[in-house]
Amino acid sequence: MNKNKFDYLFHIRVTDGGSILPTGGCTLAAIVTGDKLKWGVSRCSEKDNFCKKVGRAIASTRAQGTQAMETRKMDIPALRIFAYLLGAHINQKSSVTEIAEVIGQYR
Repeated sequence: MNKNKFDYLFHIRVTDGGSILPTGGCTLAAIVTGDKLKWGVSRCSEKDNFCKKVGRAIASTRAQGTQAMETRKMDIPALRIFAYLLGAHINQKSSVTEIAEVIGQYR
């Protein structure tokens, strides 16, 4: 039985000069709750190979948890832009403040 629960899922990979690296990256899972989206994020270490299955499981569990990030509900194009913008910040190891500012723009 699949325990992963999400409405939207994004895998963001790390690139170097146009080629996708086998290590690093992050996965974002979003769950629709009324007029809000609850987000869970998993980040793959630069020392580990990226695995969609592991990222999906961690991100969906975090989206269902009490510490999930929350944003307003978005249409699909805005949702994709938000996910990739957030993923880029996570992959670049941006500060928590910078990531919070990105989330704050979509609350």
